Amino acid sequence: MFFCYRFATRVVAVSSGVKLDLQKLSFLSHKNFEVIFNPISPLKKPNSKKINKVKEFWNGSSEKRIISVGSLKKQKNHSFLIDAFAYVNVAIPSKLMIIGDGEEKKTLEKKVKNLNLENQVIFAGFQKDIDPFYQTADLFVLSSDYEGFGNVLLEALLHGLNIVSTNCNSGPAEILSNGQFGKLVPVNDIQALSYEIIEVLNGDSIDKKILQNRAHDFHPSKIAKQYLALLFPTHEYIKK
Repeated sequence: MFFCYRFATRVVAVSSGVKLDLQKLSFLSHKNFEVIFNPISPLKKPNSKKINKVKEFWNGSSEKRIISVGSLKKQKNHSFLIDAFAYVNVAIPSKLMIIGDGEEKKTLEKKVKNLNLENQVIFAGFQKDIDPFYQTADLFVLSSDYEGFGNVLLEALLHGLNIVSTNCNSGPAEILSNGQFGKLVPVNDIQALSYEIIEVLNGDSIDKKILQNRAHDFHPSKIAKQYLALLFPTHEYIKK
């Protein structure tokens, strides 16, 4: 970074937090960097067959459904999420589905067993098509210690799914506009996370259309135009 970035006209970061990290690591001025968020592809038409298949994962439960998507590694801090969910489940009978795979799986499964949550926490493993999982859930939770951006938050917004996320570095606060489009809680604060999850499940939620409109801010056409403006700032099309 220290040597190579100096040959670049601009370096693009996916969030302001990543931009700050890159500045520190490369010892370059903030003027060398540009923040352009990741895009999210438009919503696909729901597939009823896939949705019905995903409902089997929930075991036909009518309880509130919470999902979290991400690799099972320490950074994602699913252990913290499970601890918070234990309190949530006492207040509101719920199901938590964790989608993803990784080295922390056995540790997390052991924790679930120790908390007697085996019938309430579902490990769905890696899933190629996540859309049906979002479409059958009531709430999305991100429990990470840190992120570069947090693409899963965009996926949840696209499906109009309410969000509770840690206010970690970096991405969530920028995507959710400092709490305007989802709840933000401190990292590793079990009480705060469980409280906000309960609040949303009890009805303190944001309208689906508002969340989907926020996702449209990350439409590929809008993000592409930002790249084009950076590459060709004087081009007539860009000016329009």
